[in-house]
Amino acid sequence: SIFKAKDVVDAPFVILVGKVGTGKSTIVEKVTGVKGRKSKSSESFTTESEYFWAKDKSLLIADRPGTNSRKGRLEHNLEVASAFNFRPVSKVFVVVKADIRLDQTIDDVNSFCEAFQTIPDETLGVLVTHMDVDKEWTQNDMMEALERDFRITSVVFFGNKGKVKKIGLKRDIIANCQKEPTIINITSEVFLRCFKLTSGSERNILRVTSRLVSKFIQYKECFEKEKERLEADRSISVDEMADLFFEYKAFMEAEVDKAKDKFCKELEIDFCQDDATNIKHAGYMANMVNQIRAIIQDIRVKALTYQNDHNSSDLRKCRHCGCVWVRAQDCDDWTTCGNLPCSYSDKNGYEMAIYSFKLLEDGDFNIEKTGSKTFKKDPLHGKLSEVSTGSYTLPEAQNLDEKVRNMRFMKIPKEYEYLQEGQKGCGRLIKWKDMKVVPIPKEFRLKDEQHVTTDDILSLPEEAQSVYDALNRTLKLKKK
Repeated sequence: SIFKAKDVVDAPFVILVGKVGTGKSTIVEKVTGVKGRKSKSSESFTTESEYFWAKDKSLLIADRPGTNSRKGRLEHNLEVASAFNFRPVSKVFVVVKADIRLDQTIDDVNSFCEAFQTIPDETLGVLVTHMDVDKEWTQNDMMEALERDFRITSVVFFGNKGKVKKIGLKRDIIANCQKEPTIINITSEVFLRCFKLTSGSERNILRVTSRLVSKFIQYKECFEKEKERLEADRSISVDEMADLFFEYKAFMEAEVDKAKDKFCKELEIDFCQDDATNIKHAGYMANMVNQIRAIIQDIRVKALTYQNDHNSSDLRKCRHCGCVWVRAQDCDDWTTCGNLPCSYSDKNGYEMAIYSFKLLEDGDFNIEKTGSKTFKKDPLHGKLSEVSTGSYTLPEAQNLDEKVRNMRFMKIPKEYEYLQEGQKGCGRLIKWKDMKVVPIPKEFRLKDEQHVTTDDILSLPEEAQSVYDALNRTLKLKKK
C-alpha cells in the first residue's frame, strides 16, 4: 500500500540506495507484497520515489530510482534526494550485488560511502543481494571488511533465486534499524556532493577536470616527498614540521577556489544561463570539486597527527573583546589583540609565517623557508612619550605595565589602524601572561578521522548562488 498521511506511525522508515539493477525493487516486492516493481532492463524501471508499507505496517520502505541511470539522471537523483527529506530515516541501506570477488563488492559500497559522508555512520547499512551466486568469499568476510573499512556493522544478506523467506528479510531489515530515526536534510550543496548529475561528459570537460585534479595530486606527492626528505635529514624540528604541514594544508585549501575559477574560465562557464544549463554546468564542477575534496580530506586526517599537541595546549581570552587566542610566538609580554603572524603574496605564491609555496611552470611547486614567525609592525615596538585615555603613545617598556593597568580603554593610533583590517580582534593592548586561561574545547582534541570533514569546501563559486536557489526550490517541491 502506498504511503498515506493516516498511516504515519512510529514504524521505521528505510531508504534503499544503489545502482540500477541491484535489486532494490525486488526487495520492496518481497517485503511489502506489491507486484510489478522489478525490471530486467539495464535502465532504471523506477523513475520516482514511492513509499510502501509492509502489510502489518511494521515497516515503511522507499523504492527509488537507481543513482546511475543514464537517462534523466538529474530527475532521478532529485527523486532519490526527496526520499531523504520525506521523514526521519531509520536506516539507509546501500544495495549492492554480490560479485564473485569481494573487492568488487566492497568497491560498490565505497562509491556510496564517499558520497554520503554527511550521513551518520549509525544510519548507514548495506544490503547484499544475489547471495546465491558462486563467489570467493563468505558473509563473515564481507562483514569484517565493511566494519574495518567503513565502520558499517548493519548488514543484511539475501539471495534472489529460489524461495526467499519474506518474513526473515523484513525481520533482518527492522532489526538493523535505529531506535531513534535521523533527520537528514538534503540541501542544494549536499545534493551536489552526494549525487553525480552527469552520465559522461564532453572530452574537453573531462580533460580540464582531469588536469586540475591532477595538480592537487601532484602537489600532495611533492609535499610528501619533501617531508620525507626533511625528516630523514633531521633538518627540521617537530614544531617546525607542524608549522610546515599546517601551512601546506592552508595552501591546498586556498587552491580549491583557484581551481573553480580556472574551470569556469577554460570552459567559458558563467552560471548566467537558464536553470537547466546552469545545473548541468554545476554538475560538471561538483564532480571536479568532489575529487579534490577527497584529497583535502586525506590531508586533514593527517593533520590530526600534529593538531592535538601543536600550539593548542594553552588558549587565553582578550579581556576587552573576549576573542580567544593561541600563542604563536614565544612572548609573555605586550602585543595587540588580533596581531596575526602571517602574510600573503599573490605574485610569488603563498608566503606564510615560515614557508612559501611557489608554483612552477611544470605544475610542481617549491617549498622555501622565508624566516621565523614574526608579527606585522607592532606599535609596542616604538619609543614614544605619552599615555592618554583616548589614544596612546608608548613610553619605555619598563614603565608601560603600571600605566597600562590604570587605563580602562585604549585605542590603536591611526597610523596603526591597518593592523585591524581583515582580521579578528579588537586591536587593544593585551599581555599574554595576564590573560584569562580558557578551557580547551573537545574539538581541539580530535583523535578519530571520522570527525574530520570538508563541509566548508563548497561545490560551486559564489557567483553560482542562482544554481543553489534553483535546486533548493526543486527539492522543496519534491518534498511536498
